[in-house]
Amino acid sequence: MNKEEVIAKWNNLSLRERDAWIAETLMGLELDKYRTGNYLKGGMSIPIKRYSSYTSVAMDIITKITDKSEHEGCGPCVRIEHDGIWHVSIGIKRAMNESLPEAICLAALIAHYETN
Repeated sequence: MNKEEVIAKWNNLSLRERDAWIAETLMGLELDKYRTGNYLKGGMSIPIKRYSSYTSVAMDIITKITDKSEHEGCGPCVRIEHDGIWHVSIGIKRAMNESLPEAICLAALIAHYETN
Protein backbone atom coordinates (compact mmCIF):
# COMPACT_ATOMS: atom_id res chain seq x y z
CA MET A 1 0.00 0.00 0.00
CA ASN A 2 1.47 3.38 -0.91
CA LYS A 3 1.06 6.72 0.87
CA GLU A 4 -1.96 7.79 -1.18
CA GLU A 5 -3.72 4.47 -0.55
CA VAL A 6 -3.04 4.68 3.20
CA ILE A 7 -4.45 8.22 3.33
CA ALA A 8 -7.50 7.24 1.24
CA LYS A 9 -8.26 4.28 3.51
CA TRP A 10 -7.72 6.46 6.61
CA ASN A 11 -10.17 9.07 5.34
CA ASN A 12 -12.87 6.43 4.81
CA LEU A 13 -12.68 4.93 8.32
CA SER A 14 -14.38 6.00 11.53
CA LEU A 15 -12.18 6.89 14.51
CA ARG A 16 -12.72 3.46 16.09
CA GLU A 17 -12.00 1.68 12.78
CA ARG A 18 -8.77 3.69 12.53
CA ASP A 19 -7.84 2.65 16.05
CA ALA A 20 -8.51 -1.01 15.22
CA TRP A 21 -6.34 -0.75 12.07
CA ILE A 22 -3.51 0.74 14.13
CA ALA A 23 -3.90 -1.82 16.92
CA GLU A 24 -3.69 -4.74 14.52
CA THR A 25 -1.15 -3.41 12.02
CA LEU A 26 1.25 -1.38 14.17
CA MET A 27 0.80 -2.68 17.68
CA GLY A 28 0.44 -6.36 16.73
CA LEU A 29 -2.78 -6.91 18.67
CA GLU A 30 -5.32 -9.61 17.82
CA LEU A 31 -8.70 -8.01 17.20
CA ASP A 32 -11.78 -9.50 18.86
CA LYS A 33 -14.01 -10.80 16.04
CA TYR A 34 -17.10 -10.64 18.23
CA ARG A 35 -16.65 -7.31 20.00
CA THR A 36 -15.90 -4.44 17.65
CA GLY A 37 -13.37 -2.02 19.10
CA ASN A 38 -11.76 -4.65 21.32
CA TYR A 39 -8.69 -6.87 21.13
CA LEU A 40 -7.90 -10.18 22.78
CA LYS A 41 -5.30 -10.65 25.50
CA GLY A 42 -5.08 -13.85 27.51
CA GLY A 43 -8.62 -14.81 26.53
CA MET A 44 -10.01 -11.47 27.68
CA SER A 45 -11.63 -8.88 25.43
CA ILE A 46 -10.08 -5.45 26.10
CA PRO A 47 -11.06 -2.09 24.57
CA ILE A 48 -8.61 -0.78 21.99
CA LYS A 49 -6.83 2.42 22.99
CA ARG A 50 -7.84 5.61 21.18
CA TYR A 51 -4.62 6.02 19.20
CA SER A 52 -6.11 8.47 16.71
CA SER A 53 -7.67 10.72 19.35
CA TYR A 54 -5.18 11.22 22.18
CA THR A 55 -1.56 12.35 21.87
CA SER A 56 -0.41 10.40 24.92
CA VAL A 57 -1.83 7.19 23.44
CA ALA A 58 -0.46 7.92 19.95
CA MET A 59 2.98 8.28 21.53
CA ASP A 60 2.76 4.55 22.39
CA ILE A 61 3.17 3.97 18.65
CA ILE A 62 6.33 6.10 18.56
CA THR A 63 7.68 4.23 21.59
CA LYS A 64 7.03 0.86 19.94
CA ILE A 65 8.70 1.96 16.70
CA THR A 66 11.77 3.39 18.42
CA ASP A 67 12.11 0.41 20.80
CA LYS A 68 12.00 -1.99 17.84
CA SER A 69 14.54 0.10 15.93
CA GLU A 70 16.94 0.28 18.87
CA HIS A 71 16.68 -3.47 19.38
CA GLU A 72 17.57 -4.04 15.72
CA GLY A 73 20.48 -1.61 15.98
CA CYS A 74 19.12 0.81 13.43
CA GLY A 75 15.95 2.59 12.74
CA PRO A 76 13.90 5.57 11.97
CA CYS A 77 14.42 9.00 13.36
CA VAL A 78 11.12 10.49 14.52
CA ARG A 79 10.60 14.20 14.01
CA ILE A 80 7.55 16.24 15.01
CA GLU A 81 7.04 19.84 13.91
CA HIS A 82 4.17 22.31 14.09
CA ASP A 83 3.59 25.36 11.93
CA GLY A 84 -0.17 25.59 12.23
CA ILE A 85 -0.38 21.98 11.05
CA TRP A 86 1.41 18.95 12.51
CA HIS A 87 4.19 17.34 10.46
CA VAL A 88 5.39 13.95 11.64
CA SER A 89 8.29 12.16 9.98
CA ILE A 90 9.32 8.59 10.68
CA GLY A 91 12.54 8.04 8.83
CA ILE A 92 11.88 9.59 5.45
CA LYS A 93 8.11 8.93 5.55
CA ARG A 94 6.03 11.98 6.41
CA ALA A 95 2.42 12.81 7.21
CA MET A 96 0.61 16.05 7.97
CA ASN A 97 -2.63 16.65 9.83
CA GLU A 98 -4.32 19.28 11.96
CA SER A 99 -4.41 16.70 14.77
CA LEU A 100 -1.11 15.49 16.27
CA PRO A 101 -2.42 11.99 17.12
CA GLU A 102 -3.71 11.54 13.57
CA ALA A 103 -0.43 12.79 12.07
CA ILE A 104 1.50 10.29 14.23
CA CYS A 105 -0.80 7.44 13.23
CA LEU A 106 -0.67 8.30 9.54
CA ALA A 107 3.11 8.66 9.49
CA ALA A 108 3.49 5.31 11.26
CA LEU A 109 1.10 3.56 8.86
CA ILE A 110 2.80 5.08 5.82
CA ALA A 111 6.23 4.07 7.14
CA HIS A 112 4.95 0.55 7.87
CA TYR A 113 3.42 -0.05 4.45
CA GLU A 114 6.05 1.67 2.35
CA THR A 115 8.98 -0.11 4.04
CA ASN A 116 7.45 -3.62 4.23
